[in-house]
Amino acid sequence: MTKKFRKYGKKLRKDRKKADKSFKEFIKKCTVRVKRDPEIDDPTTSQFFQIYKNWCMENFKPYTCYLDFKEKMIKKTGEFWVTNSFGDSIYFRYIIPTDEVKNRYGIKMGVFGENTEASLVSQKKKKKKQ
Repeated sequence: MTKKFRKYGKKLRKDRKKADKSFKEFIKKCTVRVKRDPEIDDPTTSQFFQIYKNWCMENFKPYTCYLDFKEKMIKKTGEFWVTNSFGDSIYFRYIIPTDEVKNRYGIKMGVFGENTEASLVSQKKKKKKQ
């Protein structure tokens, strides 16, 4: 029985390393550091995780769980999330997904929904561009 647990433990460590690698790749390729507080059309922590998860799934990469994602984001940015005045939602400070990533893995995949404030702001911006 002990061999079975060791083998399972090795597999878990290997899977975790792969997920860590995909997280680092996502941060490097898909996010931008900004020197400002969160804005209304920035993703909340859970929406940010869903964007990350959608990116991983489309690129056939393993992803971490939501709690690990939050911990890693805090560690990566060196900041804590903040509660903002729009709906008491929780946001990461000083880091956002690129516009392309937000549109492709967030808006187009329904992360923001149709009636959320962020979605409505994004729709208004698109209409202005057209």
